[in-house]
Amino acid sequence: AEGDVIFVEKLTEKGVTQIGAYTFYNLTGLTSVSIPEGFKNFCTNSFVGCTNLTSVTIAEETPPDISSDCFVNGNSNLKFTVTAKQPAATYYTGVWSAFKVSCLYSLKEAVIAPIEDQTATGEALTPALTVKIGEKTLTAGTDYTAEYTDNIEAGTAKVTISGINNYSGTK
Repeated sequence: AEGDVIFVEKLTEKGVTQIGAYTFYNLTGLTSVSIPEGFKNFCTNSFVGCTNLTSVTIAEETPPDISSDCFVNGNSNLKFTVTAKQPAATYYTGVWSAFKVSCLYSLKEAVIAPIEDQTATGEALTPALTVKIGEKTLTAGTDYTAEYTDNIEAGTAKVTISGINNYSGTK
């Protein structure tokens, strides 16, 4: 079908950890593939001829083995996105260096520092946030956006951060 999206998660639950040779051969309707943690290998020609495949999302910290001809005759704009907490540097070397690989970090690991008490002024208050993932301090407007609600009256304010660029999710 046009616009197919393949989720490999159900296969890894059954102990399958690789995509075999020619598994998705000429599946031109395939546009996106999501690979969960525990996946280990893309075999030769796994996605040969998948001309509309534009996105492969991988949740594994260490990149799976990949055959250099895995995506032959496919889409030259194919992009890999890694959602692991700490993607290994090897995503940028060897066979992987031929692909567009970006890392997408989840905000579910983020910690928002306590906000100092504010004095109600009758106007919406939007105090600066300190948001960290591990030791890294995130930057508002670059790594996340903040949406404040109920922030006029004392004791009712809430803030939700949403990931942008290399960050995803909300908190």
